[in-house]
Order: sequence, then C-alpha cells, then structure tokens
Amino acid sequence: MADEKSLDQGITEGTEQIVETADESGADRQSAPSGSTTFDKPLDKYTVKELKEIALALGTIQGVSAMKKQELVDALKVAYGMPLKKERTSEVVSILDIKKQIRSLKKELASLHEGGDRNPAVRLRKKISRLKKKTRRMARQLG
Repeated sequence: MADEKSLDQGITEGTEQIVETADESGADRQSAPSGSTTFDKPLDKYTVKELKEIALALGTIQGVSAMKKQELVDALKVAYGMPLKKERTSEVVSILDIKKQIRSLKKELASLHEGGDRNPAVRLRKKISRLKKKTRRMARQLG
C-alpha cells in the first residue's frame, strides 16, 4: 500500500509538472493580451492554427474556422487597430480587356508580316504570348 501511495503521488506530481510546463510553454507568447497589440512576431509569420486560436480567444471575430490565413491576419489587424498593408493601386484589368489587346496586336502582326518587317514582328509575338499566359493565370485564379 505504501508503494501505491508513493506511485500515485509520483504520477500526480509528474502530471502537475507537465501541466505547469504546458502553461509556461507559450499560450501567452502566441496571443496578445486583450488590451495589448504586441506580438512576438509579425502576424504573417504565425501559422493558421495559431491565428485561429488568437482570434477565438479574442471573441469578437465571427467565422474564424472558415477563414483563410490572410483573412485571419486582416481581421486580427482590424480588431487590434493595426494598420492594414497597403495594396498596390493598379488598374484592374479583366481577361476580356487583355483579349481585346491581343486581337489588336494580332492585326498589327499581320500587317507587319505583309510588310516583311521581321524584328517588330518577333517582339509582337512575344508580347502576345505573355498576354496569353497572363489570361491563363487569371483564369486559374478565378476558377
């Protein structure tokens, strides 16, 4: 019986140590306190799992489980009042606009072939090829 008591005490002591080390291991490092906006590293460097834990702990963000990493980062930045990363302010070009541009370049290429100009024709073919690749990339991103 004395052996069982010491064995039980050893198990509970060991369990307490594990719990204590788990508490010390990083729950505070992963998420900022509710009033603070300091993190150990930039939000972009956290894993999706860590970001979801931080967002759930905050409690003000809805739909956390369905969010992707960038959505989580943006939502956390808004919740903590951090400035969002500025995106490039470029004109949005649609696939149809690019295809119109390709058609006009093909007409120009045909006229160059009739005139016999080889160098400008090569440049136009390369430009058309780049634009076609761009439309394919855009189509992949959409669907």
